Amino acid sequence: MYEQFQKVLTDFVPSLTAEDGEMLKQLASPSQLTAGEALVREGEQGKQVAFINHGAVFYSTLRDGRRNVVGFDFEHSMAGDFRSFFENVPATKTVTALEDCEILTLTRAQFEALVEANPDISMLRSTIAEELFKGAEMRVVEMQSFSAEERYRRLLDRSPHLLQRVPLYLLASYIGVTPEALSRIRQRLSAGGRL
Repeated sequence: MYEQFQKVLTDFVPSLTAEDGEMLKQLASPSQLTAGEALVREGEQGKQVAFINHGAVFYSTLRDGRRNVVGFDFEHSMAGDFRSFFENVPATKTVTALEDCEILTLTRAQFEALVEANPDISMLRSTIAEELFKGAEMRVVEMQSFSAEERYRRLLDRSPHLLQRVPLYLLASYIGVTPEALSRIRQRLSAGGRL
């Protein structure tokens, strides 16, 4: 588990050393999330981030009593409300285990200890911010410029595995339609041989 986490971090921070890897093993805490359990709750302080070794999470916000899905993360990726974690502000979304997860967590103090050992690790903040910005920009364009059917097709083109792992009501929320509307979209695509 630690080796995979170190490999992912090395992709972001090429100067990561073997000593940094050993320190990572000492600092990162293995943990479990059960399906439905929150890693971070909207409005609370995001005190930790997690590396997902096995499992999946979804990100959501609560508006007018309705939960709106805004993203997903799967194995070998980082999860958390990063703005809350890095800037000590309340989380703007809830991060919930979609299925049972095996994770490694880092607190802010543990992350700072890694940065102190290797200042290049602080680049992780800007790299994560850049990735989040790209994803948010793409999502805004899709939500504003494409029909629900086009958003669904684009999502499946990018991430076909979602159909096997994500319940349709969450996919519907993510593309901004009701589950019934998504069912009609899927029927149309299936009838046209495009699903």
